[in-house]
Amino acid sequence: MLDKIDSDFAQVLDHLDTGVALYGIDGRLIDCNHGYLGIFCSVDKTQVVGETFMEIRRLLLGNGEFAGAAPVETPDTWLEAQQNAFRQCLGEGCGFQLSDGRWFEVRYKKIEDGRTLVEYHETTESRLWHNRLIDAIESIPDAFALWDAHDCLVLCNEKFREYYAPVRDHIVPGVAFNDLLRTMVDRGMMVTGEAGNPHISDMVARRHRLPDVFDEVLIDGSWRKVVERRGRDGGLVGVETDVTVVKELERAFRENQETLNKYSNQLVFTLDDAERKGEKLTRLAEDLCAARSEAEIANVAKSELLGRLSHQLLSPLNSIIEFAELTHMTLPKTKELARFREYANDIHQNGQQLVELINDLLDISEIQSGQRQFKKEEIDLGEVLDECLDHIHKLGKDSGVTLCRELPPCTERLMADRVAVKQVLLNLLSNAIQYSPTGGTVNTAIEYDGGWAFVTVKDNGVGISPQQLEQIATPFAQFKASLLTQKSKGLGLTLSKYLLEMHGGRLEIDSVFGTGTTVKAVLPTG
Repeated sequence: MLDKIDSDFAQVLDHLDTGVALYGIDGRLIDCNHGYLGIFCSVDKTQVVGETFMEIRRLLLGNGEFAGAAPVETPDTWLEAQQNAFRQCLGEGCGFQLSDGRWFEVRYKKIEDGRTLVEYHETTESRLWHNRLIDAIESIPDAFALWDAHDCLVLCNEKFREYYAPVRDHIVPGVAFNDLLRTMVDRGMMVTGEAGNPHISDMVARRHRLPDVFDEVLIDGSWRKVVERRGRDGGLVGVETDVTVVKELERAFRENQETLNKYSNQLVFTLDDAERKGEKLTRLAEDLCAARSEAEIANVAKSELLGRLSHQLLSPLNSIIEFAELTHMTLPKTKELARFREYANDIHQNGQQLVELINDLLDISEIQSGQRQFKKEEIDLGEVLDECLDHIHKLGKDSGVTLCRELPPCTERLMADRVAVKQVLLNLLSNAIQYSPTGGTVNTAIEYDGGWAFVTVKDNGVGISPQQLEQIATPFAQFKASLLTQKSKGLGLTLSKYLLEMHGGRLEIDSVFGTGTTVKAVLPTG
């Protein structure tokens, strides 16, 4: 039955469009799917299975698979960066281009037994659209800038940077509009109002009355025609045209009516053209926002698919567990059948762990897809903690770990989902017991401060290194205690983090390697 499940799972992987490769603890490739071999066409499975990550990268580089200046001109530096990304298991953002023009994003994930899962997702089409958008924006003869709903810069063209050359070093994605204006004032680019105060507040207020078309004068005497429009997501598109010449024509009109007549047509054309460009770029920005929404929908669909797949795995897995339990109970306790009883017990225990893992995975999938429903009610936090301690008492006793608690004289009542809070506390307690040595102690306490409730679970186990602490609450992150043999699924803290955040709370983790770990579940009391 297990072989059939492994075979079916391998077939599912081979039908994925993404490339998947599994590396062992020693860094050597264990297996890969057809999607992986379809990406790197110069090698077959026999050439890469058993080789290290660096050996495979060096082989592919030698075969001319990778494109771009970095792999060709500085191969050693590029290979070192690839190795560091693999060792540190960077979650996302590590992209590369193949010599045939395709782009891929690679993601590294540590799985529960210390092996590394590497996923390759093709991003060629999104790269092409991104490059086309950038080329279109750069081809515009006017300054273009796209701001998000929080007035932070998303992207701009070179003309925009040229217009504001004195503050060019501050024109980077993410800079706030207010901060950029203040820098312009500090560097003498903006005209100030009475008593030297800049009119920043007036400019910010004007952005909330969009759509708007206005003229702006800089301290050097140059003029800009600014056209701003709001997109459907609340973002802002701004197009600026240098109309210094136009303003000079307006001044010349007051001095000479004949000069005005000569250049009036040019002025009208400039203004109309600026408005047309603004409307065209607004539509372009709206298309970009729609594409982003489609990507978010695709992410929800992925979570739903993961949930359905987990449901389909539970039924055969439960059958395996029941068969193993029945075998263990019914086999005669003879010396000859002792090994079979031991195998049946191992299958039963591992099956139970896998069921717990799949259930956690289902919970995370429901939360990410928005299907998890919370039923908030008034609960006594001290009472819930006592129930959890009673429930997990046997696990602590079997592990030789003492459970202690410290409650305030009067515990407050919270509005929260009782099942979710209990699930969080059980996860924190089981983790603390799991990583505590025999004879160790797990201390629990409840505190209230400033409208927040803090449930603290502290152990005196092996602790967590700073590198592991950065990834400990991310999906499938695994902590291996060098002094113990237990292994964590890596989903308990992730699920607890999601459940607390759904309540408006948070998860805090503090650890000293070799000394112990303190985890706090923080919940609002209101």
